[in-house]
Amino acid sequence: MVNLNRDNIALIGAGFLIFIVLSSKQLILYNEEILVAISFLLFIIFSAFSYGHTVADSFDNRSNLLKSELIRFLQVRENALNESIDQKTKLLDQNKVIQKISIDSFLMLSLVVNKRSQTISAVFNHQTQQKFKNLWLFKRSFQQELQQVILKGFRRAVLENCQKSKAVMKPVFLAQAFGQLSKN
Repeated sequence: MVNLNRDNIALIGAGFLIFIVLSSKQLILYNEEILVAISFLLFIIFSAFSYGHTVADSFDNRSNLLKSELIRFLQVRENALNESIDQKTKLLDQNKVIQKISIDSFLMLSLVVNKRSQTISAVFNHQTQQKFKNLWLFKRSFQQELQQVILKGFRRAVLENCQKSKAVMKPVFLAQAFGQLSKN
């Protein structure tokens, strides 16, 4: 309810006097719009005097309700932000752990690759040496067999040539020997 103190009463009185003066001088024409506006203005003034306290309490209650909802919202938002910060911190910690694990894994993998490379190189060298040794032994045995085959072939060829030349040359030598004997 609005307090009726001196200032309010003076304002209401001044407004009423101005209204009467304007009406008497016929500066205000009374038609439907003016009458509706005056009725509405009187309704607002009556409502303010009669229900002003109730409306103020309603607005205060609504204000308190909005404040409490705003405080709850801000608390929920703060909790969500704190939770988000905690999760971000956890993610950063997990990223650090993952980076450390990846570096360690890379180092271990590099060591394994180096050892594997050395092992493969050693095995390859050993197998290559074995292959060369086997090839050398095969070459040597092949050369010996080839020499034996050539030797047998040479002997056979020499014997065949001897036998051929004996068969061909025997009559020639006999003829020469007889020719020599007959000369002597």
